[in-house]
Amino acid sequence: KDAKGDKYCLAFTDWSELRKWDNNNNQEAILSTFDNYAQLVLNDANDFSGFVINPYGENLIFKKELVASLKVQKEERMRSKIYLGEPKELPSDLLEAVSNYIIELPNVNAAYYRLMLQANVQSHLIIVDVTEETNDTFDKIADIAFPFLDGKLFKLTTIDTDLGQDAIKNLDPFYKK
Repeated sequence: KDAKGDKYCLAFTDWSELRKWDNNNNQEAILSTFDNYAQLVLNDANDFSGFVINPYGENLIFKKELVASLKVQKEERMRSKIYLGEPKELPSDLLEAVSNYIIELPNVNAAYYRLMLQANVQSHLIIVDVTEETNDTFDKIADIAFPFLDGKLFKLTTIDTDLGQDAIKNLDPFYKK
């Protein structure tokens, strides 16, 4: 609860943030998505005012009204058609930075690049051929890519998804083990 008595769901980005709240080494947690939090917050029976990410760190608050708006925006984007293509000029700095990272990973066999357009928003799309998917791999690729995005969004997927399969048709990888 906050000082006004409003109740919020708690969300933590990692174990160190969770332990700022409860420093119990036997603490258990579940991985949750925005959709899970939206369902909790938007269910009036729960009486939540929103959710807060890292309440004892960054303290990023998502009030109920914002959660509802983001949920609608996400649903609209998910319904919109996706267009895949190649840019006039490949983002060589981005692809080089990602290649330099994934060359060290034993679980990455190849990586492909496409430009993606969805709901009039351009994104860089990297499709990864992995033997074992880990969140750490994707998180680190996103961190490395961030300085090279040039105002575009960044999306990652694996080749075993429908989007991944569509995206790599007739495409050579920019990285191959």
